[in-house]
Amino acid sequence: MLSGERGAGGGDDKTPYVQIAEMKTLASENEVVMSGEKAAYYKVTGSIVHILNNEERQNYYLACQVCKKKVTEEPQGFNCLSCQKYFDGAVPTYNFSMILSDASGTGEYISVLGDQVGDFVLGGTPASDLHEMQQSGNINGIKDLFTKNAFKQVTLLVRARLDTMSQ
Repeated sequence: MLSGERGAGGGDDKTPYVQIAEMKTLASENEVVMSGEKAAYYKVTGSIVHILNNEERQNYYLACQVCKKKVTEEPQGFNCLSCQKYFDGAVPTYNFSMILSDASGTGEYISVLGDQVGDFVLGGTPASDLHEMQQSGNINGIKDLFTKNAFKQVTLLVRARLDTMSQ
């Protein structure tokens, strides 16, 4: 799984700048990454080709105010299984995918998780605005937001790791 971690300039001085194909090769040759134990981090510069918008799926999740894990809405409030508490509110937090293409023309799906990189990719628009658009049925507003932010060049700190999904 490849996920954008931070906006421009994220990481430290030791984080290598690479093209997408090189990043995929380096990650696949790293036994620790392929075992799922750890992730590897790379800086990638490219253009956002497309931000995926599935109208049947939200592009954010409601997160715990404390630990940022997903919460469920129940009659008592928002339940965080991680904190084992109920809260009066939850924080909309970005969770969407995009296609990033580098100078070589190689494109890759990148998962955008979290507000720091989500705000950066979507031009400073907070996830709470996206939540309001979704709740009010403003599908055209969401499409416009995603279209407006496509084809811009970004530098992202990308986390590469092996994830196994249970069915």
